[in-house]
Amino acid sequence: MNTIDELGDLTTFRNIIKGEITEFVDDSIIELPDYAFYGCISLTSVSFPNATSIGSQAFSYCSKLTSVSFPNATSIGSQAFYMCKEITGAFFPNATTIGRYAFRDCRFVEVSFPNVTSIIEYSFNYCEELLTVSFPKVTTVGNSAFYGCSKLTTMYIGTETDTVCTLENANAIPSRVTDIYVPSALVEQYKTATNWSNFADKIKAYTGEIA
Repeated sequence: MNTIDELGDLTTFRNIIKGEITEFVDDSIIELPDYAFYGCISLTSVSFPNATSIGSQAFSYCSKLTSVSFPNATSIGSQAFYMCKEITGAFFPNATTIGRYAFRDCRFVEVSFPNVTSIIEYSFNYCEELLTVSFPKVTTVGNSAFYGCSKLTTMYIGTETDTVCTLENANAIPSRVTDIYVPSALVEQYKTATNWSNFADKIKAYTGEIA
């Protein structure tokens, strides 16, 4: 198994990693540039303990990428993980913003974003294996954010907020969803809110635990 632990010159690096490198660890990078690992088809694991931002298309088409670690990233660029079909889970504890198509066509089963306040349109399009999502601080869910997530059944939305999250379009959530957990004090408001009313029978009070 080949490992590289310095980013170095991006052009040279991409040429190397496409053919041989499978793992990458770098604790010196603060901002991951756009297209940094675009199309690195051999890459399976990356870890950037100190990176605070992930550029646009930074990992697009990394078709074998399964493990990603960004404990300090606050922003995830558009199409950052586009078509990364092998990622099995996503946990970005400090992320506050997610770009358009950031995770389109990823096949992880569960995502948790404790600090994201806005889910941009199309962020999770066609994540066909996704079962559960948790966004405790989200205040806006963009158009078609989860469109095509054919197995998504459980959502935790704004469970740590005191206002109803804005749902820009009912198409943002697939009709097969069975459980949408929201703050217990806001259940009735969610059931009559614009677009949320389409899911009134699926809206439930959050009890403080993830099912």
